[in-house]
Amino acid sequence: MNAREYEIMYQVEDEHWWYVGMRSLVLSTLTRLHRAQGYPPWLILDAGCGTGAIAARLKQFGRVVAVDLSNLALHFSQRRGLGGRLSQGSVTAVPAAANTFDGLISLDVLCSVPDDNQALAEFYRVLKPGGVALLNLPALEWLRGQHDLAVNILHRYAPQKLQAQLSQHGFTVEKMSFANSLLLPVVAPYRLATNWLPATADAPKSDVYPVPKPLNAVLGWIMGLEANLIPRVSLPLGMSLFVVARKKAG
Repeated sequence: MNAREYEIMYQVEDEHWWYVGMRSLVLSTLTRLHRAQGYPPWLILDAGCGTGAIAARLKQFGRVVAVDLSNLALHFSQRRGLGGRLSQGSVTAVPAAANTFDGLISLDVLCSVPDDNQALAEFYRVLKPGGVALLNLPALEWLRGQHDLAVNILHRYAPQKLQAQLSQHGFTVEKMSFANSLLLPVVAPYRLATNWLPATADAPKSDVYPVPKPLNAVLGWIMGLEANLIPRVSLPLGMSLFVVARKKAG
């Protein structure tokens, strides 16, 4: 991902509707899983932490280690106060020993890794037996567009393919649902239309940019509604796939 995209992410991540909604879904899911175990202190890995907004909010569950390959991403994460909890490294070679982490989150990261199977193998390796991984990934190949080029999305995922990949590496999938679903009827026509527009000299632009506050509030409410729905039901279609996968115990 280019430097400008990291700068935009850092500027908008705390309040932008998509990031707020995704954090709500991740934190509520982790809270439920943590409560089921009796609130033990966890060690959590944020694998591909970006500019660090969600890693900064994970300390309620225990200790957090945030890893990213990009120096610029780590620079912005340091500005959020993550400090010594940061480590530079690739998700295909996580700088940690086997059986280290109780939980792992990786949000829209595997999609930018050429060998996503190697990354899944690493996630399995560094989780403790019984440890849990939360993944969010872009879905539906026909939604590929300018955003994918701007943020280097190499893979879009279908449920069956992702289920097979996770099973291949030993994970048990406890939850898989489409996400970012309620906005699909709005976003899909826009994506399809822009794909037919003639190319310009400008660099491709991502869908992440500041949104007027009233619109941001409405979109955030919709994402919050989904964050409450997904733990109860699996949504049948959406722009993302949200997964809870567990490493076999023992």
